[in-house]
Amino acid sequence: MKSILDKIKIRVSNRIRRRKDIARYIRLSTDEVFSIDRDRIITVYEDAENAGFIDEHYFLMDIYFSRLIRKNAPRTHYDIGSRVDGFIAQLLSADIPVTMLDIRPLPVSIDGLSFIQTDATMLKEIPDNSLESISSLHAIEHFGLGRYGDLIDPDAWKKALSSIQNKVKTGGLFYLAVPVGRDNALYFNAHRVFDPRTIVEQLSEMELVSFSYIKNYDVIAVDLNRFGAVCDELDKYECGLFCFEKR
Repeated sequence: MKSILDKIKIRVSNRIRRRKDIARYIRLSTDEVFSIDRDRIITVYEDAENAGFIDEHYFLMDIYFSRLIRKNAPRTHYDIGSRVDGFIAQLLSADIPVTMLDIRPLPVSIDGLSFIQTDATMLKEIPDNSLESISSLHAIEHFGLGRYGDLIDPDAWKKALSSIQNKVKTGGLFYLAVPVGRDNALYFNAHRVFDPRTIVEQLSEMELVSFSYIKNYDVIAVDLNRFGAVCDELDKYECGLFCFEKR
């Protein structure tokens, strides 16, 4: 955390640097199209920043699942609450039609993207045993906590998983990401952290096809023969990546 004095020093340094940069640009420029207008000077220095921001969980999670879904090539894919400007955008760029389901509105129209505003704990608009491919990435841990305008419901995460299970047809795939850890924990009203076994037990009609988790900017694939042991070895908060198939 920078002190007030540090911030003042940076501001003064940037002003001095700006004057030098302006003088150098004017001296070097032979460009008659773009010349410096002193009424249009905005000082922005970001050379001390990294080349870009990579969120450890969301960035790797979006890539992981978009690759997996592209490989499985569904005719259409459904999604509940995942990030539009990450995961959904990657699917659309691969020409996979997507239907988004969210309790909040989406006030824009995007080619290849359909939208249904709905409560994922019921999914009334979706027929049972109809979906070949559906995902929910870093969303279900929030359900029922009121954070996104939903009603307070301690069982909302269970209802959502049960609802999704009912809507997936035999042989259909469910891609899920939630925070995982050694123990089940609630951090009201932000999110829940799940012991991965809790998720598997709740999806009793589905088979766990794969499980990975993200740690230190690495996606770690788990041998399902060691699933229980790995669950006991997790830290308090990782990003769990599940793939289930409806039996």
